Amino acid sequence: MDAINAFSPSSSSPQAGPSTSTPAPPTPVLARDPRLRYVPPYWHAFSTMAKGRWWNREILELISTEFRDRSLEYYRFALAAGVTTINGKQARPGDIVRNGDRIQNVVHRHEPPVTGKVQVVSGEKELAKQLIVVMKPGSVPVHAAGRYYKNSLIEILKSDFGLDRIYTVNRLDRLTSGLMLVATTSQRANELCKQFAENKVKKEYLARVAGEFPEEETTISEPLLTIDRQMGLVVVHPSGKPSITVFQRLSYDPVSHTSVLHCQPKTGRTHQIRVHLQYLGFPIANDPIYRADNVWGREGGKGGIALTPTEERTPSVMPEEAARALHLKLEEARRRVDGLGGDGVLTAGDGVPLADTLPATPAPEEVASDAEPPIPVTSDAQFPPADDPSTHRSELPQTAAAAALLPRETGADIGLSSPVPLSSQAIQIIKSLRDQKDKDEDWARWRDVVFRARDAGRFLRGQGRAESASGSEVARRGHYALQDPPADADADADESEERKGSERPKEEEFHPMLDPATGTLFCPICYAPLHPDPKPERMYIFLHAWRYTTEEGCWESERPEWAEEGGMP
Repeated sequence: MDAINAFSPSSSSPQAGPSTSTPAPPTPVLARDPRLRYVPPYWHAFSTMAKGRWWNREILELISTEFRDRSLEYYRFALAAGVTTINGKQARPGDIVRNGDRIQNVVHRHEPPVTGKVQVVSGEKELAKQLIVVMKPGSVPVHAAGRYYKNSLIEILKSDFGLDRIYTVNRLDRLTSGLMLVATTSQRANELCKQFAENKVKKEYLARVAGEFPEEETTISEPLLTIDRQMGLVVVHPSGKPSITVFQRLSYDPVSHTSVLHCQPKTGRTHQIRVHLQYLGFPIANDPIYRADNVWGREGGKGGIALTPTEERTPSVMPEEAARALHLKLEEARRRVDGLGGDGVLTAGDGVPLADTLPATPAPEEVASDAEPPIPVTSDAQFPPADDPSTHRSELPQTAAAAALLPRETGADIGLSSPVPLSSQAIQIIKSLRDQKDKDEDWARWRDVVFRARDAGRFLRGQGRAESASGSEVARRGHYALQDPPADADADADESEERKGSERPKEEEFHPMLDPATGTLFCPICYAPLHPDPKPERMYIFLHAWRYTTEEGCWESERPEWAEEGGMP
Protein backbone atom coordinates (compact mmCIF):
# COMPACT_ATOMS: atom_id res chain seq x y z
CA MET A 1 0.00 0.00 0.00
CA ASP A 2 1.06 3.58 0.36
CA ALA A 3 4.61 4.06 1.54
CA ILE A 4 4.76 5.20 5.13
CA ASN A 5 8.47 5.44 5.64
CA ALA A 6 9.17 8.89 7.04
CA PHE A 7 7.89 11.72 9.17
CA SER A 8 8.72 15.38 8.72
CA PRO A 9 8.19 18.16 11.25
CA SER A 10 5.42 20.69 10.86
CA SER A 11 6.24 23.56 8.50
CA SER A 12 5.61 26.11 11.22
CA SER A 13 8.67 27.13 13.25
CA PRO A 14 8.52 28.20 16.93
CA GLN A 15 8.60 31.93 17.73
CA ALA A 16 11.42 33.40 19.76
CA GLY A 17 10.89 33.73 23.50
CA PRO A 18 8.97 31.61 25.99
CA SER A 19 5.77 29.96 24.89
CA THR A 20 3.17 27.96 26.71
CA SER A 21 1.55 26.55 23.56
CA THR A 22 1.80 22.84 22.87
CA PRO A 23 4.27 22.05 20.06
CA ALA A 24 2.61 20.93 16.86
CA PRO A 25 2.86 17.18 16.37
CA PRO A 26 4.87 15.83 13.44
CA THR A 27 3.04 15.82 10.13
CA PRO A 28 2.88 12.36 8.56
CA VAL A 29 4.54 12.25 5.16
CA LEU A 30 4.18 9.67 2.41
CA ALA A 31 7.67 8.74 1.24
CA ARG A 32 7.55 7.54 -2.35
CA ASP A 33 10.12 5.05 -3.62
CA PRO A 34 11.02 6.08 -7.21
CA ARG A 35 11.38 2.40 -8.12
CA LEU A 36 7.70 1.72 -7.39
CA ARG A 37 4.44 2.57 -9.15
CA TYR A 38 1.68 3.88 -6.88
CA VAL A 39 -2.06 4.27 -7.23
CA PRO A 40 -3.87 6.84 -5.04
CA PRO A 41 -6.64 5.36 -2.84
CA TYR A 42 -10.04 5.37 -4.50
CA TRP A 43 -13.62 4.26 -3.99
CA HIS A 44 -14.62 1.02 -5.66
CA ALA A 45 -17.77 -1.09 -5.67
CA PHE A 46 -17.01 -4.76 -6.11
CA SER A 47 -19.80 -6.57 -7.89
CA THR A 48 -20.08 -10.25 -8.75
CA MET A 49 -22.68 -12.88 -9.47
CA ALA A 50 -22.72 -15.79 -7.04
CA LYS A 51 -20.48 -18.58 -8.28
CA GLY A 52 -21.65 -22.17 -8.16
CA ARG A 53 -19.47 -23.02 -5.17
CA TRP A 54 -21.04 -20.12 -3.27
CA TRP A 55 -24.64 -21.32 -3.55
CA ASN A 56 -26.52 -22.23 -0.35
CA ARG A 57 -23.78 -20.88 1.93
CA GLU A 58 -24.13 -18.21 4.63
CA ILE A 59 -22.62 -14.92 3.48
CA LEU A 60 -20.35 -14.56 6.55
CA GLU A 61 -19.00 -18.08 6.17
CA LEU A 62 -18.56 -17.53 2.45
CA ILE A 63 -16.62 -14.27 2.52
CA SER A 64 -14.48 -15.25 5.53
CA THR A 65 -13.55 -18.53 3.84
CA GLU A 66 -13.12 -17.39 0.24
CA PHE A 67 -11.33 -14.14 1.15
CA ARG A 68 -8.72 -13.77 3.88
CA ASP A 69 -7.69 -10.14 3.44
CA ARG A 70 -9.32 -9.10 6.72
CA SER A 71 -10.07 -10.59 10.11
CA LEU A 72 -13.26 -12.45 10.95
CA GLU A 73 -14.22 -9.67 13.32
CA TYR A 74 -13.94 -7.15 10.50
CA TYR A 75 -16.24 -9.20 8.27
CA ARG A 76 -18.80 -9.57 11.05
CA PHE A 77 -18.73 -5.87 11.74
CA ALA A 78 -18.80 -4.86 8.07
CA LEU A 79 -21.82 -7.04 7.36
CA ALA A 80 -23.64 -5.68 10.38
CA ALA A 81 -22.79 -2.14 9.30
CA GLY A 82 -24.25 -2.61 5.83
CA VAL A 83 -21.31 -2.30 3.44
CA THR A 84 -22.31 -5.49 1.62
CA THR A 85 -25.53 -5.99 -0.31
CA ILE A 86 -27.22 -8.98 -1.94
CA ASN A 87 -29.44 -7.97 -4.85
CA GLY A 88 -29.37 -4.37 -3.61
CA LYS A 89 -30.46 -5.19 -0.04
CA GLN A 90 -28.22 -5.03 3.01
CA ALA A 91 -26.68 -8.44 3.71
CA ARG A 92 -26.82 -9.95 7.19
CA PRO A 93 -24.20 -12.43 8.45
CA GLY A 94 -26.61 -15.37 8.27
CA ASP A 95 -28.11 -14.63 4.84
CA ILE A 96 -27.93 -17.54 2.40
CA VAL A 97 -26.42 -16.91 -1.03
CA ARG A 98 -28.51 -18.37 -3.85
CA ASN A 99 -28.08 -19.01 -7.55
CA GLY A 100 -28.57 -15.74 -9.43
CA ASP A 101 -27.68 -13.46 -6.50
CA ARG A 102 -25.61 -10.36 -7.18
CA ILE A 103 -23.25 -9.48 -4.35
CA GLN A 104 -21.84 -5.96 -4.05
CA ASN A 105 -19.38 -4.50 -1.60
CA VAL A 106 -18.19 -0.89 -1.51
CA VAL A 107 -14.66 -0.22 -0.29
CA HIS A 108 -12.13 2.57 -0.14
CA ARG A 109 -9.38 0.74 -1.96
CA HIS A 110 -5.66 0.88 -1.18
CA GLU A 111 -3.66 -0.98 -3.80
CA PRO A 112 -0.12 -2.21 -3.10
CA PRO A 113 2.58 -0.59 -5.21
CA VAL A 114 4.31 -2.56 -7.97
CA THR A 115 7.87 -2.42 -9.19
CA GLY A 116 9.28 -1.65 -12.61
CA LYS A 117 7.61 -0.23 -15.70
CA VAL A 118 5.39 -2.01 -18.19
CA GLN A 119 6.90 -1.66 -21.68
CA VAL A 120 5.50 -2.27 -25.16
CA VAL A 121 8.47 -3.79 -27.01
CA SER A 122 6.81 -4.50 -30.38
CA GLY A 123 6.32 -2.07 -33.23
CA GLU A 124 4.09 -1.23 -36.16
CA LYS A 125 4.76 -4.56 -37.87
CA GLU A 126 3.17 -6.50 -35.02
CA LEU A 127 0.40 -3.96 -34.56
CA ALA A 128 -0.59 -4.42 -38.20
CA LYS A 129 -1.09 -8.09 -37.31
CA GLN A 130 -3.26 -7.12 -34.35
CA LEU A 131 -0.53 -8.14 -31.92
CA ILE A 132 1.36 -6.34 -29.17
CA VAL A 133 4.38 -7.74 -27.33
CA VAL A 134 4.67 -6.47 -23.76
CA MET A 135 7.41 -6.66 -21.13
CA LYS A 136 5.81 -7.33 -17.75
CA PRO A 137 7.81 -6.57 -14.59
CA GLY A 138 7.74 -8.96 -11.68
CA SER A 139 5.13 -7.97 -9.04
CA VAL A 140 2.53 -6.84 -11.64
CA PRO A 141 -0.45 -9.22 -11.93
CA VAL A 142 -1.79 -9.77 -15.45
CA HIS A 143 -5.46 -9.49 -14.49
CA ALA A 144 -7.10 -7.64 -11.63
CA ALA A 145 -7.10 -9.94 -8.62
CA GLY A 146 -7.10 -9.64 -4.85
CA ARG A 147 -5.87 -6.19 -3.84
CA TYR A 148 -4.78 -5.29 -7.38
CA TYR A 149 -6.89 -3.52 -9.99
CA LYS A 150 -5.35 -0.35 -11.44
CA ASN A 151 -1.89 -1.82 -10.86
CA SER A 152 -2.68 -4.86 -13.03
CA LEU A 153 -1.13 -5.24 -16.48
CA ILE A 154 -4.44 -4.92 -18.30
CA GLU A 155 -5.39 -1.68 -16.55
CA ILE A 156 -1.89 -0.22 -16.95
CA LEU A 157 -2.02 -0.87 -20.70
CA LYS A 158 -5.38 0.88 -20.83
CA SER A 159 -4.46 3.88 -18.68
CA ASP A 160 -0.82 4.44 -19.68
CA PHE A 161 -0.86 3.34 -23.33
CA GLY A 162 -4.43 4.10 -24.39
CA LEU A 163 -5.12 0.49 -25.42
CA ASP A 164 -8.85 0.23 -24.82
CA ARG A 165 -9.48 -3.26 -26.21
CA ILE A 166 -6.80 -5.82 -25.43
CA TYR A 167 -6.87 -9.58 -25.02
CA THR A 168 -4.11 -11.47 -23.25
CA VAL A 169 -2.93 -14.61 -24.99
CA ASN A 170 -0.56 -16.10 -22.42
CA ARG A 171 -0.32 -15.46 -18.70
CA LEU A 172 2.49 -15.09 -16.22
CA ASP A 173 2.48 -15.36 -12.45
CA ARG A 174 2.43 -12.00 -10.66
CA LEU A 175 5.99 -12.52 -9.39
CA THR A 176 7.32 -13.62 -12.81
CA SER A 177 8.75 -11.07 -15.26
CA GLY A 178 9.08 -11.27 -19.01
CA LEU A 179 7.38 -11.15 -22.38
CA MET A 180 3.67 -11.47 -22.96
CA LEU A 181 1.63 -11.56 -26.15
CA VAL A 182 -1.44 -9.33 -26.26
CA ALA A 183 -3.97 -9.27 -29.10
CA THR A 184 -6.01 -6.22 -30.09
CA THR A 185 -9.04 -8.21 -31.30
CA SER A 186 -10.83 -11.23 -29.90
CA GLN A 187 -10.44 -13.12 -33.16
CA ARG A 188 -6.67 -12.63 -33.14
CA ALA A 189 -6.54 -13.70 -29.51
CA ASN A 190 -8.41 -16.91 -30.34
CA GLU A 191 -5.96 -17.68 -33.16
CA LEU A 192 -2.93 -17.20 -30.91
CA CYS A 193 -4.48 -19.11 -28.03
CA LYS A 194 -5.05 -22.01 -30.40
CA GLN A 195 -1.34 -22.00 -31.27
CA PHE A 196 -0.49 -22.21 -27.57
CA ALA A 197 -3.05 -24.98 -26.98
CA GLU A 198 -1.71 -27.01 -29.91
CA ASN A 199 1.86 -26.61 -28.62
CA LYS A 200 2.91 -24.63 -31.71
CA VAL A 201 4.50 -21.88 -29.62
CA LYS A 202 8.00 -22.45 -28.28
CA LYS A 203 8.27 -20.89 -24.81
CA GLU A 204 11.66 -20.31 -23.22
CA TYR A 205 12.29 -19.04 -19.70
CA LEU A 206 15.31 -18.22 -17.56
CA ALA A 207 15.49 -19.10 -13.87
CA ARG A 208 18.03 -18.96 -11.07
CA VAL A 209 17.69 -21.89 -8.69
CA ALA A 210 19.20 -22.93 -5.38
CA GLY A 211 21.97 -25.51 -5.64
CA GLU A 212 24.20 -26.94 -8.34
CA PHE A 213 21.86 -28.19 -11.05
CA PRO A 214 23.09 -31.15 -13.17
CA GLU A 215 24.87 -30.21 -16.40
CA GLU A 216 22.90 -32.62 -18.58
CA GLU A 217 19.45 -31.81 -19.94
CA THR A 218 16.70 -32.79 -17.50
CA THR A 219 13.08 -33.52 -18.42
CA ILE A 220 10.31 -33.87 -15.84
CA SER A 221 6.75 -34.98 -16.59
CA GLU A 222 5.05 -35.05 -13.19
CA PRO A 223 1.32 -34.11 -13.16
CA LEU A 224 0.35 -30.92 -11.32
CA LEU A 225 -2.73 -30.12 -9.20
CA THR A 226 -3.90 -26.93 -7.48
CA ILE A 227 -4.91 -27.85 -3.93
CA ASP A 228 -5.53 -24.42 -2.40
CA ARG A 229 -7.14 -21.57 -4.34
CA GLN A 230 -6.40 -18.83 -1.80
CA MET A 231 -2.65 -19.44 -1.79
CA GLY A 232 -2.56 -20.66 -5.40
CA LEU A 233 -0.70 -23.71 -4.11
CA VAL A 234 0.21 -26.38 -6.67
CA VAL A 235 1.74 -29.79 -5.94
CA VAL A 236 2.75 -32.88 -7.85
CA HIS A 237 -0.21 -35.26 -7.60
CA PRO A 238 -1.35 -38.30 -9.62
CA SER A 239 -4.77 -36.66 -10.07
CA GLY A 240 -3.18 -33.56 -11.59
CA LYS A 241 -2.92 -32.43 -15.20
CA PRO A 242 -0.13 -33.78 -17.42
CA SER A 243 2.85 -31.40 -17.33
CA ILE A 244 6.24 -31.52 -19.06
CA THR A 245 9.23 -29.21 -18.57
CA VAL A 246 12.77 -29.44 -19.99
CA PHE A 247 15.69 -27.83 -18.09
CA GLN A 248 19.26 -27.10 -19.21
CA ARG A 249 21.90 -25.53 -16.97
CA LEU A 250 23.55 -22.40 -18.35
CA SER A 251 25.88 -21.55 -15.49
CA TYR A 252 26.67 -22.27 -11.85
CA ASP A 253 27.86 -19.76 -9.23
CA PRO A 254 29.76 -21.45 -6.36
CA VAL A 255 29.71 -18.28 -4.26
CA SER A 256 25.92 -18.11 -4.00
CA HIS A 257 25.53 -21.86 -4.69
CA THR A 258 22.93 -21.12 -7.37
CA SER A 259 22.46 -22.13 -11.00
CA VAL A 260 20.98 -20.29 -13.98
CA LEU A 261 18.75 -22.52 -16.10
CA HIS A 262 17.13 -22.45 -19.53
CA CYS A 263 13.56 -23.73 -19.07
CA GLN A 264 11.18 -25.00 -21.76
CA PRO A 265 7.65 -25.74 -20.52
CA LYS A 266 5.93 -28.00 -23.03
CA THR A 267 2.60 -27.51 -21.29
CA GLY A 268 1.12 -24.42 -19.63
CA ARG A 269 0.11 -25.27 -16.07
CA THR A 270 -0.07 -22.85 -13.15
CA HIS A 271 3.32 -22.58 -11.38
CA GLN A 272 4.61 -25.39 -13.64
CA ILE A 273 8.29 -24.39 -13.73
CA ARG A 274 8.35 -23.46 -10.04
CA VAL A 275 6.80 -26.73 -8.83
CA HIS A 276 8.81 -28.97 -11.16
CA LEU A 277 12.02 -27.31 -9.97
CA GLN A 278 11.01 -27.79 -6.34
CA TYR A 279 10.19 -31.46 -7.03
CA LEU A 280 13.68 -31.93 -8.48
CA GLY A 281 15.20 -30.37 -5.36
CA PHE A 282 16.30 -27.10 -7.00
CA PRO A 283 13.64 -24.49 -6.19
CA ILE A 284 13.88 -20.95 -7.54
CA ALA A 285 16.34 -19.26 -5.24
CA ASN A 286 14.03 -16.53 -3.94
CA ASP A 287 10.63 -18.22 -4.32
CA PRO A 288 8.54 -17.18 -1.28
CA ILE A 289 6.19 -20.16 -1.63
CA TYR A 290 8.13 -23.13 -2.97
CA ARG A 291 11.39 -22.39 -1.19
CA ALA A 292 10.21 -21.75 2.35
CA ASP A 293 12.16 -24.10 4.61
CA ASN A 294 9.85 -23.41 7.56
CA VAL A 295 6.90 -24.55 5.42
CA TRP A 296 8.16 -27.57 3.46
CA GLY A 297 10.46 -29.12 6.03
CA ARG A 298 13.91 -30.60 5.69
CA GLU A 299 13.41 -32.01 2.19
CA GLY A 300 11.93 -28.73 0.93
CA GLY A 301 9.32 -30.49 -1.19
CA LYS A 302 11.88 -32.56 -3.11
CA GLY A 303 10.21 -35.68 -4.46
CA GLY A 304 6.74 -34.41 -3.60
CA ILE A 305 4.66 -34.57 -0.42
CA ALA A 306 2.71 -37.26 1.41
CA LEU A 307 -0.71 -37.99 -0.10
CA THR A 308 -2.51 -40.08 2.57
CA PRO A 309 -5.73 -38.15 3.40
CA THR A 310 -6.64 -36.99 6.89
CA GLU A 311 -9.59 -35.14 8.44
CA GLU A 312 -7.59 -33.36 11.16
CA ARG A 313 -7.58 -29.58 11.06
CA THR A 314 -6.17 -26.79 13.24
CA PRO A 315 -6.98 -23.07 12.95
CA SER A 316 -4.55 -20.26 12.22
CA VAL A 317 -3.32 -18.15 15.12
CA MET A 318 -2.35 -14.52 15.41
CA PRO A 319 1.31 -13.94 14.42
CA GLU A 320 3.55 -13.30 17.42
CA GLU A 321 4.71 -9.94 16.06
CA ALA A 322 1.12 -8.82 15.72
CA ALA A 323 0.43 -10.04 19.23
CA ARG A 324 3.29 -7.94 20.58
CA ALA A 325 2.07 -4.95 18.62
CA LEU A 326 -1.31 -5.31 20.24
CA HIS A 327 0.16 -5.78 23.74
CA LEU A 328 -1.32 -9.25 24.07
CA LYS A 329 0.33 -12.05 25.97
CA LEU A 330 1.72 -14.63 23.53
CA GLU A 331 0.18 -17.56 25.32
CA GLU A 332 -3.19 -15.83 25.11
CA ALA A 333 -2.71 -15.06 21.41
CA ARG A 334 -2.14 -18.73 20.65
CA ARG A 335 -5.60 -19.48 21.98
CA ARG A 336 -7.20 -16.92 19.70
CA VAL A 337 -8.39 -17.44 16.17
CA ASP A 338 -8.04 -14.70 13.55
CA GLY A 339 -7.47 -12.05 16.20
CA LEU A 340 -10.72 -12.69 18.11
CA GLY A 341 -11.13 -12.90 21.85
CA GLY A 342 -13.18 -15.68 23.40
CA ASP A 343 -16.36 -13.66 23.00
CA GLY A 344 -15.64 -12.42 19.49
CA VAL A 345 -14.16 -9.09 20.67
CA LEU A 346 -10.43 -8.41 20.53
CA THR A 347 -9.30 -7.46 24.03
CA ALA A 348 -6.24 -6.12 25.76
CA GLY A 349 -5.88 -9.20 27.94
CA ASP A 350 -7.90 -7.84 30.87
CA GLY A 351 -11.31 -8.17 29.24
CA VAL A 352 -11.35 -4.59 27.94
CA PRO A 353 -11.88 -4.30 24.15
CA LEU A 354 -8.76 -2.83 22.58
CA ALA A 355 -10.92 -0.98 20.09
CA ASP A 356 -12.28 1.07 22.94
CA THR A 357 -8.99 1.68 24.75
CA LEU A 358 -7.62 3.57 21.76
CA PRO A 359 -8.05 6.37 22.37
CA ALA A 360 -11.01 6.31 24.78
CA THR A 361 -11.72 4.20 27.86
CA PRO A 362 -14.72 1.91 27.37
CA ALA A 363 -17.93 2.33 29.23
CA PRO A 364 -18.75 -0.40 31.79
CA GLU A 365 -21.31 -2.02 29.48
CA GLU A 366 -18.61 -2.43 26.83
CA VAL A 367 -16.35 -4.58 28.98
CA ALA A 368 -16.21 -8.13 27.64
CA SER A 369 -15.33 -11.44 29.25
CA ASP A 370 -12.76 -13.85 27.85
CA ALA A 371 -14.37 -16.77 29.61
CA GLU A 372 -17.23 -17.24 27.14
CA PRO A 373 -16.92 -19.29 23.91
CA PRO A 374 -16.90 -17.50 20.55
CA ILE A 375 -20.40 -16.40 19.47
CA PRO A 376 -20.54 -15.35 15.82
CA VAL A 377 -23.16 -12.85 14.74
CA THR A 378 -25.89 -14.70 12.85
CA SER A 379 -29.03 -13.86 10.96
CA ASP A 380 -31.34 -13.95 13.95
CA ALA A 381 -29.47 -11.15 15.71
CA GLN A 382 -31.28 -7.83 15.97
CA PHE A 383 -29.17 -5.09 14.42
CA PRO A 384 -29.57 -1.40 15.18
CA PRO A 385 -30.59 0.94 12.38
CA ALA A 386 -27.66 1.68 10.08
CA ASP A 387 -28.10 5.41 10.53
CA ASP A 388 -28.23 5.36 14.33
CA PRO A 389 -25.19 7.42 15.44
CA SER A 390 -25.45 6.18 19.01
CA THR A 391 -24.23 2.70 18.07
CA HIS A 392 -20.72 1.48 17.45
CA ARG A 393 -18.89 -1.81 16.96
CA SER A 394 -18.82 -3.11 20.50
CA GLU A 395 -22.53 -2.43 20.88
CA LEU A 396 -23.60 -4.59 17.92
CA PRO A 397 -25.65 -7.32 19.61
CA GLN A 398 -24.89 -10.99 19.19
CA THR A 399 -27.00 -14.11 19.53
CA ALA A 400 -27.78 -15.36 22.99
CA ALA A 401 -26.93 -18.97 22.15
CA ALA A 402 -23.54 -20.01 20.93
CA ALA A 403 -23.52 -20.86 17.24
CA ALA A 404 -21.27 -23.34 15.49
CA LEU A 405 -17.79 -22.07 14.80
CA LEU A 406 -17.08 -20.95 11.26
CA PRO A 407 -14.71 -23.05 9.10
CA ARG A 408 -12.02 -20.40 9.38
CA GLU A 409 -12.19 -20.61 13.16
CA THR A 410 -11.63 -24.36 13.21
CA GLY A 411 -9.30 -24.76 10.24
CA ALA A 412 -11.98 -26.64 8.28
CA ASP A 413 -11.66 -24.13 5.44
CA ILE A 414 -8.32 -25.73 4.56
CA GLY A 415 -9.06 -28.09 1.74
CA LEU A 416 -12.48 -26.75 0.81
CA SER A 417 -11.16 -25.72 -2.61
CA SER A 418 -9.11 -28.87 -3.15
CA PRO A 419 -10.41 -31.38 -5.71
CA VAL A 420 -8.87 -34.24 -3.70
CA PRO A 421 -8.69 -35.11 0.04
CA LEU A 422 -5.57 -33.63 1.62
CA SER A 423 -2.85 -35.29 3.64
CA SER A 424 -1.72 -34.00 7.01
CA GLN A 425 1.46 -32.68 5.37
CA ALA A 426 -0.52 -30.80 2.71
CA ILE A 427 -2.78 -29.32 5.38
CA GLN A 428 0.20 -28.19 7.45
CA ILE A 429 1.85 -26.63 4.37
CA ILE A 430 -1.29 -24.64 3.53
CA LYS A 431 -1.68 -23.52 7.15
CA SER A 432 1.98 -22.49 7.37
CA LEU A 433 1.79 -20.52 4.12
CA ARG A 434 -1.34 -18.72 5.31
CA ASP A 435 0.28 -17.90 8.64
CA GLN A 436 3.41 -16.69 6.84
CA LYS A 437 1.32 -14.43 4.61
CA ASP A 438 -0.47 -13.05 7.66
CA LYS A 439 2.88 -12.31 9.26
CA ASP A 440 4.76 -10.94 6.26
CA GLU A 441 2.16 -9.14 4.17
CA ASP A 442 -1.16 -8.71 5.91
CA TRP A 443 -0.18 -7.44 9.33
CA ALA A 444 -2.76 -4.67 9.00
CA ARG A 445 -5.67 -7.08 9.05
CA TRP A 446 -4.82 -7.94 12.65
CA ARG A 447 -5.15 -4.27 13.53
CA ASP A 448 -8.05 -3.10 11.40
CA VAL A 449 -10.62 -3.82 14.12
CA VAL A 450 -8.50 -2.30 16.86
CA PHE A 451 -7.61 1.27 16.00
CA ARG A 452 -10.19 4.01 15.54
CA ALA A 453 -13.00 1.48 15.67
CA ARG A 454 -15.60 3.99 16.83
CA ASP A 455 -14.80 6.43 14.02
CA ALA A 456 -14.67 3.57 11.54
CA GLY A 457 -18.07 2.45 12.73
CA ARG A 458 -19.52 5.87 12.01
CA PHE A 459 -17.88 5.76 8.58
CA LEU A 460 -19.32 2.36 7.76
CA ARG A 461 -22.78 3.58 8.76
CA GLY A 462 -22.51 6.56 6.45
CA GLN A 463 -21.70 9.06 9.20
CA GLY A 464 -18.19 9.88 8.05
CA ARG A 465 -16.62 10.52 4.65
CA ALA A 466 -18.77 8.05 2.73
CA GLU A 467 -20.40 10.95 0.91
CA SER A 468 -17.22 11.24 -1.15
CA ALA A 469 -18.29 8.08 -2.94
CA SER A 470 -21.47 9.67 -4.22
CA GLY A 471 -22.06 11.59 -7.38
CA SER A 472 -24.61 12.37 -10.03
CA GLU A 473 -23.51 9.43 -12.14
CA VAL A 474 -24.36 6.79 -9.53
CA ALA A 475 -27.53 5.70 -7.80
CA ARG A 476 -27.78 5.99 -4.04
CA ARG A 477 -28.57 2.70 -2.33
CA GLY A 478 -28.92 3.04 1.41
CA HIS A 479 -25.89 4.93 2.70
CA TYR A 480 -23.54 4.00 -0.12
CA ALA A 481 -23.03 4.91 -3.73
CA LEU A 482 -23.10 1.77 -5.83
CA GLN A 483 -23.37 1.28 -9.54
CA ASP A 484 -23.92 -1.83 -11.63
CA PRO A 485 -20.75 -2.64 -13.60
CA PRO A 486 -20.72 -2.09 -17.34
CA ALA A 487 -21.15 -5.23 -19.38
CA ASP A 488 -18.03 -6.51 -21.12
CA ALA A 489 -18.84 -9.54 -23.18
CA ASP A 490 -15.24 -10.05 -24.19
CA ALA A 491 -13.78 -10.00 -20.70
CA ASP A 492 -12.55 -13.17 -19.11
CA ALA A 493 -15.57 -14.11 -17.02
CA ASP A 494 -13.84 -16.14 -14.34
CA GLU A 495 -11.04 -13.64 -13.70
CA SER A 496 -12.79 -10.33 -14.25
CA GLU A 497 -16.31 -10.80 -12.87
CA GLU A 498 -15.22 -10.00 -9.32
CA ARG A 499 -13.28 -6.98 -10.50
CA LYS A 500 -16.12 -5.29 -12.35
CA GLY A 501 -17.63 -2.36 -10.54
CA SER A 502 -17.89 1.36 -10.35
CA GLU A 503 -14.99 3.62 -9.51
CA ARG A 504 -15.02 7.21 -8.48
CA PRO A 505 -13.35 9.18 -11.26
CA LYS A 506 -12.44 11.93 -8.84
CA GLU A 507 -9.48 11.04 -6.62
CA GLU A 508 -9.21 12.84 -3.31
CA GLU A 509 -6.02 14.38 -2.03
CA PHE A 510 -4.60 11.88 0.40
CA HIS A 511 -2.89 12.68 3.70
CA PRO A 512 -2.37 9.93 6.28
CA MET A 513 -3.59 10.10 9.87
CA LEU A 514 -1.27 9.27 12.76
CA ASP A 515 -2.39 7.38 15.83
CA PRO A 516 -0.12 8.90 18.54
CA ALA A 517 -0.60 5.99 20.92
CA THR A 518 0.92 3.47 18.52
CA GLY A 519 2.73 5.42 15.81
CA THR A 520 0.54 3.66 13.27
CA LEU A 521 -0.61 5.58 10.20
CA PHE A 522 -4.18 5.29 8.97
CA CYS A 523 -6.24 6.33 6.01
CA PRO A 524 -8.22 9.44 7.08
CA ILE A 525 -11.16 8.33 4.92
CA CYS A 526 -11.69 4.65 5.73
CA TYR A 527 -9.42 4.35 8.81
CA ALA A 528 -7.56 1.34 7.41
CA PRO A 529 -4.01 0.90 8.77
CA LEU A 530 -1.49 1.65 6.02
CA HIS A 531 1.05 -0.96 5.00
CA PRO A 532 4.71 -0.01 4.82
CA ASP A 533 6.19 -0.32 1.34
CA PRO A 534 7.59 -3.71 0.39
CA LYS A 535 11.22 -3.77 -0.67
CA PRO A 536 11.48 -3.87 -4.49
CA GLU A 537 13.99 -6.73 -4.37
CA ARG A 538 11.38 -8.88 -2.61
CA MET A 539 8.62 -8.18 -5.14
CA TYR A 540 9.71 -10.62 -7.87
CA ILE A 541 11.24 -14.05 -8.27
CA PHE A 542 14.15 -15.24 -10.43
CA LEU A 543 11.91 -16.47 -13.24
CA HIS A 544 11.68 -14.64 -16.56
CA ALA A 545 9.76 -15.32 -19.80
CA TRP A 546 12.69 -14.79 -22.16
CA ARG A 547 11.70 -15.86 -25.69
CA TYR A 548 8.58 -16.83 -27.67
CA THR A 549 8.62 -18.37 -31.14
CA THR A 550 5.28 -18.47 -32.97
CA GLU A 551 4.13 -18.99 -36.55
CA GLU A 552 4.39 -15.20 -36.99
CA GLY A 553 7.91 -14.72 -35.66
CA CYS A 554 10.23 -14.78 -32.66
CA TRP A 555 10.50 -12.26 -29.83
CA GLU A 556 13.29 -12.20 -27.27
CA SER A 557 14.01 -9.91 -24.31
CA GLU A 558 17.30 -8.95 -22.74
CA ARG A 559 18.43 -11.15 -19.91
CA PRO A 560 17.65 -9.88 -16.42
CA GLU A 561 20.69 -8.89 -14.41
CA TRP A 562 20.23 -11.85 -12.08
CA ALA A 563 20.36 -14.25 -15.07
CA GLU A 564 23.85 -13.18 -16.13
CA GLU A 565 26.75 -15.36 -15.06
CA GLY A 566 27.83 -14.09 -11.66
CA GLY A 567 24.85 -11.73 -11.62
CA MET A 568 23.31 -12.88 -8.35
CA PRO A 569 21.98 -9.76 -6.53
